[in-house]
Amino acid sequence: MMHLEMKRRPSALWYVDDAELPFFIGTAAKNCNTANYLESKEKIRRNEKHVLRFETGIFPDKIYFLDQKHEDKVFEAREPYAVESLYYAEGDALITDISNHCLVIRTADCVPLFFADKKNHAVAAIHSGWRSTAKNIAEKTFLEMNAKYGTEPVDITAYILPCIGADYYEVRQDVASIFPEHIIEKENKLYFDIRAAVVSQLRKIGIGRNSIFADFRDTVGFNESFFSHRKGDLGRNLNFIYLK
Repeated sequence: MMHLEMKRRPSALWYVDDAELPFFIGTAAKNCNTANYLESKEKIRRNEKHVLRFETGIFPDKIYFLDQKHEDKVFEAREPYAVESLYYAEGDALITDISNHCLVIRTADCVPLFFADKKNHAVAAIHSGWRSTAKNIAEKTFLEMNAKYGTEPVDITAYILPCIGADYYEVRQDVASIFPEHIIEKENKLYFDIRAAVVSQLRKIGIGRNSIFADFRDTVGFNESFFSHRKGDLGRNLNFIYLK
């Protein structure tokens, strides 16, 4: 696994800094996503789209949000959808091979995971909380990309953006029993290294170690920069990817 060091725009957007890549990855976190999460869902979504429109230049009807269910459903983003719609589909992963279709994953501790296939010009955005990780949503997303675009494991570069780290992710025995190899016990408490669990699944797919990049910042430990549910934040980090 490789270290991913994201850069920060004056607008406070964090992004992967490589102009030669045929895709763009970023996260509108604290100080960038200024949506008021005490407002209605409609106003929240409109403001979230406004933030991403400003940062990406992509029109709102091509900024794809999901009604994230902590499950393993994968959808292809092809057709523009109504600007006033709260979400494109009910699921936890999006794929596309169309340029300027912005795929968004909202998080506040869960793992935002992205696949980029430069060979077949395709990308994926994945919401991998513990439930979706238990259902191996990463593999299911890869299989959809393989079926639709011909993506192979060797074609994928995977990106893991900031999420909760093992030092803060205390879980009960029911969760710990699902991921025994990624549980750390300290002072009679159980902590889950969800980032390591996701990386393990990526390796089982066949994605090479040098093709997995992770920003190791913790949403709890770096709460001044990222929204964290465990720290009581209502806001969400808007993690996204689009093909140029």
